[in-house]
Amino acid sequence: MTAPNTPEQADAAVTAADASAQSSASSSNAEVSVTSTAATAVDAAGASAGAAAAASETGAASSKLSLTVALIAHNEQDRLPPTLAKIQDIASEIVLINSVSTDKTIEVAKSFGAKVYTEEFKGYVEQKNSLIPKCTQDWILFLDADEVLNDELKAAIVKVIKEDRHCAYEMNRLTFYLGKLLKHAWQPNYRLRLVRRDSNPRWVGEIVHESLETSSPVERLPGYIIHYSYRDVQDHFARTIRYAQMSAQSYIKRGKKSSLFKIIFSPIFSFLKLYVFKLGFLDGRAGYIAAQSAFIYTFLKYVYLWEASLHLPSTTYHIDGPVTSETLMAAKHNAEVEAEAEAKAQTQNQTETTAEPKS
Repeated sequence: MTAPNTPEQADAAVTAADASAQSSASSSNAEVSVTSTAATAVDAAGASAGAAAAASETGAASSKLSLTVALIAHNEQDRLPPTLAKIQDIASEIVLINSVSTDKTIEVAKSFGAKVYTEEFKGYVEQKNSLIPKCTQDWILFLDADEVLNDELKAAIVKVIKEDRHCAYEMNRLTFYLGKLLKHAWQPNYRLRLVRRDSNPRWVGEIVHESLETSSPVERLPGYIIHYSYRDVQDHFARTIRYAQMSAQSYIKRGKKSSLFKIIFSPIFSFLKLYVFKLGFLDGRAGYIAAQSAFIYTFLKYVYLWEASLHLPSTTYHIDGPVTSETLMAAKHNAEVEAEAEAKAQTQNQTETTAEPKS
């Protein structure tokens, strides 16, 4: 499949091919087909793809690359199959760290031959750095559990690994949202993901945003990652609120301040940047909703930051809802912030007590 040149072709390609899992065994007709609503077919898809992977293991071994695909996951049984099926015929190793999932994430991953390690969530940076020593192949491709390579990018990865140059490679990521592959909103979104294991790869960053660093020079690959980031609008905006809270916490840690100017004008600029300057309006209604989420995220981020400066007893930033990787990280940081604030208050009280004149 060639890369689509228009949004319409992109939508058709994603629905018909990129969300499909192809087995490398000629004797097996097993196929994993997972779209944005694939949760209903998880068990059958995982079992079918696992059987195909086992059947083809011997014949395909010689065609596999010295490549480890490394992932972290928490309750991703519905989105893992297309991600792993797309790379199982080229990767000699799949390593996944499971953050105490309560669904069938482990079973799905193992059906594709993945080495699964269960670890408590330590934050995105530490969790992803924990992957690196577990990888044994010459090259490491870091993916999220909701990301699928398109065919052009997959072919480019095969090519550069066979060339075995001492480079690292970043690749663009397009979001599939509300049934549409967004070609403008949230673009460009290049991420460094393919590195040599001997190039000292390491993840760095703070609460919300993490990035990969390496000692090798970085080049770009053609094609793109398809990011099935949000399951629906509810999931999108629930996560927008959580990310705004975590961004505010990150700003608090760095000593940044809010202001009325930022609360009023920063959200407007965020909306215009995505919808107008990056041509998000060409993505139709989905592009407009994405721009509105940027407005809401920025607005809440500075409101939460301002609220924290008031030192109200109720300002604890506890997050309601199911425990996820994001909420675990937020809760951990909440505890640290509260403990630090309490320690400062105790120190101040002791100072005031000492300074009082004796009667």
